[in-house]
Amino acid sequence: MFLIVFSLGAIRSNAETGKLIFLIADNSSVGYNESKWRGIVLKELFKRLEIKIEIRNYPALRASYMLERGEVDCEAVRSFEYGDFVQNAVRIDEALFYHKVAIYSLNPERYFENYEDLKNHNYSIGYRRGLKKIEKDVKNIYHSGMRLEIFDSVDQGLKMLQNERMDLYIEINSQVTRLLKEEKYKNYKIYFNGNIDKNSMHLYVNKKHLNLVPEINKTIKSMKKDNFFKKIEYLLK
Repeated sequence: MFLIVFSLGAIRSNAETGKLIFLIADNSSVGYNESKWRGIVLKELFKRLEIKIEIRNYPALRASYMLERGEVDCEAVRSFEYGDFVQNAVRIDEALFYHKVAIYSLNPERYFENYEDLKNHNYSIGYRRGLKKIEKDVKNIYHSGMRLEIFDSVDQGLKMLQNERMDLYIEINSQVTRLLKEEKYKNYKIYFNGNIDKNSMHLYVNKKHLNLVPEINKTIKSMKKDNFFKKIEYLLK
């Protein structure tokens, strides 16, 4: 994950530096275009808040750990449900964007519109560890005839599906679309079987910065109102 450090007059985080610290997923996990989109949005957001930023790189799990301990001040971008699993962080309720959740298989004839479509089948279903909403929704429709496969990366999920170790793979649409364009996957026969959900993605701040929450929410809303997001939405397609 990228870590963005920013400073703001009276708001001081780390005693030694007087800087706040902000985290965002890096290129290797979300792809160049989405990472670029996030960087543009976050720089504009904190520019409007008159907060200077600096980007650093941390793994997602370490970023979460540091945010919980108050070693950093903010983290992005995380799902709405992420807020159910943290104690010392507060969600910025105004979403930055939405991720489409899709199903993939080796059968081009399949099509699903929602999780309910999976209920009456004995599928083996795979999903990536850490995707809290997907995990929750899959477990809501799980029954004893199903088998669940949980793995650590999109690459691992695609390999397991290609090798017929599961029937269906549920993943963020943009993640799979990006990887399947790469040379190493050119011989994979994996098919899109429909978008079944969308996940809202949010900023999170450490609780010591509760005073920032209303202004961050307000600023994101104003960016949407003046169409700032629309001007760069091509990066997320």
